Amino acid sequence: MDESQSWRFQFQTVFLPIQVNSASKIGSPIFKGRISQVDRKQFGKLIAALRREQRDEHDHEYTQAKLAELIGVTEQIIGKIERGEKVTYEADLLINLAKAFRLSSRERKEFFLAAVGLEEKDIPRPANTAEQILASLITIMETTALPALIVDAYDDVVAGNLMALALFDFTEDMQKEAPQLVGGYNIMRVVFSKKSPYRDALAKEQRERYITQNLQFFKTITLTHRASPYFNYLMHGFRKDKEMSLFNAYYAESASGEDDDFCIEDEVLDINHEKLGQLKCYSPSMAALTPMGNLYLLTYIPADLPTSRAFSQLAETRGAGAVRLASWPQKMVT
Repeated sequence: MDESQSWRFQFQTVFLPIQVNSASKIGSPIFKGRISQVDRKQFGKLIAALRREQRDEHDHEYTQAKLAELIGVTEQIIGKIERGEKVTYEADLLINLAKAFRLSSRERKEFFLAAVGLEEKDIPRPANTAEQILASLITIMETTALPALIVDAYDDVVAGNLMALALFDFTEDMQKEAPQLVGGYNIMRVVFSKKSPYRDALAKEQRERYITQNLQFFKTITLTHRASPYFNYLMHGFRKDKEMSLFNAYYAESASGEDDDFCIEDEVLDINHEKLGQLKCYSPSMAALTPMGNLYLLTYIPADLPTSRAFSQLAETRGAGAVRLASWPQKMVT
């Protein structure tokens, strides 16, 4: 395969938890090597951010002492981890941290990869720039006769084809308003905001499961960015916004780790669309690796014949084309 094609999509519909090699003894160091101090500091910041998301029985965020007690190490070890002073990570230490943070199977995968300490720019082969990959994705999306969106590692919609904008009733007025809102192009606003016409269009009997799956996807793709300035800016904006109260409640509840651990987006969207009628579709995701982090192509696939006909009609009336939305790869914090 030509190296220029090395970024091609990898299906993200199935995530399996990482298992420790049976040949490795628990307690043996598995993540060490030539990892820079800067990378270890970044991982330490991630550990601190995940710790602060957890709440004890008094609804207080975990202290270093509480986390140390849960995973069976000293408070000094937690301090060294969060300061980026610990270079070697044992398998059982990482597994116990993942358990203490109540990470889902998908989040565990991202967490264990983050522990390696490689920068995102070093993961894909240097065959294409981030902008070249995005341009190729947009070309594919423009010519796809199905509603499709491209989201980044923060779940911000970077681009959408005309069919998707019509499906989600994302009008020109809403497009003008979005840049004025924190996370104005974020999928979480589409799913949770009181102003979103899409939220009320979902069938009540499947709304709960679909909302939970969307939140888990958000938490998975953002996991390695939880300590970043933009993620903190995004969450702070959501917490202050009364229109996002449902998101804030679900996110806080999800920290308990008691929700379903979905390994696949298997929920059929049942949408009562004002213009298109009753729609049923799936929304699997595919990931494209870029030097600036993953991009995800979300395509809405008909689950029955009436929806297939409605999408065909939508393709004829809306035509081909796509619109750039959220900024990427630069993320603005104001």
